[in-house]
Amino acid sequence: MKFEIGPDARKRYVDRRKQDIVSLRNAQKSRDYETIRGLAHQLKGNGVTFGFPEVTDHARVMETAAIASDTKGVDKEIDWFDAWLKSLP
Repeated sequence: MKFEIGPDARKRYVDRRKQDIVSLRNAQKSRDYETIRGLAHQLKGNGVTFGFPEVTDHARVMETAAIASDTKGVDKEIDWFDAWLKSLP
């Protein structure tokens, strides 16, 4: 039996991610790598579940960059995530 996520659940998922980008941007300003790492870890775990494997891939990179305090790597992935959210209907 295959479990499928419906369109309403996917919309709620995306709406919650819009809240996450605000948190990521705030953490980015203060270089709060632990908050960024935690959020990236959550994103990594649930992107595939909701049908967004690209989110999981980029969240994995973001988490690794946050662990290494890699400012450029973190910035690049937060920018990708922000653009991805803005590209959705």
